[in-house]
Amino acid sequence: MRKDLNIASSKCLNCNRRCCRPVRDNPHDALANSKQGISTLRMLCSRRAQMELFGVVIVVLLVTIGIFFAIKYQPGQSTGAPSSTVVFEDQQLASNMIGAIMRTTSMCEAQRFHALFQDCGGLNGIYCPIDDYGCRGNSCEYLRCTMTRLLNDTLGVWGKVYDFSAYKVNDACQGNKYCFNVTSGDCTRYGKPAIQPLPLGTGGTVFVKLLVCSKGFA
Repeated sequence: MRKDLNIASSKCLNCNRRCCRPVRDNPHDALANSKQGISTLRMLCSRRAQMELFGVVIVVLLVTIGIFFAIKYQPGQSTGAPSSTVVFEDQQLASNMIGAIMRTTSMCEAQRFHALFQDCGGLNGIYCPIDDYGCRGNSCEYLRCTMTRLLNDTLGVWGKVYDFSAYKVNDACQGNKYCFNVTSGDCTRYGKPAIQPLPLGTGGTVFVKLLVCSKGFA
């Protein structure tokens, strides 16, 4: 029994903090282990991306709650327009939302969202396989699908109206005015947008814009 354990121990190579993979004598077993390892890695990457997306929601929610308690609401104007404080809060929410999204890893080949936006406004050469939410396609198509779900599950649930878009100034994006646009209503009358510029390696800049307003003022 001790001899067998010594033999098994001698074949346990490539040990690290996460795993210790035995080396098989049969090359077919090695190939099977390799395929299984790739499948496991993809599953772990997908779970990590899901956790980061969930983290976006938590971070933005906490920041929003902090702003709510830090700033005292002022009564609306007699014209029915939102107060300057409400407008400021909505703009801060939009800014925090964009910042959190840009730093998050997507479920598209573990690409961060800011890299997908840059590809969407540039070469549009990244292809995203179908993810756990059913989103897939080139970077623009994938972002349109993912942002629709993410914004609806956050701002939509919180009772906010939003207008989200990616665009290039004085330049078409694959022949269109917008690279893509996701909206639940018109906030242009009272809202102030948060804008994130992303420089492109091919030249130019793609702008990510989010406009948020409270229901009743859209």
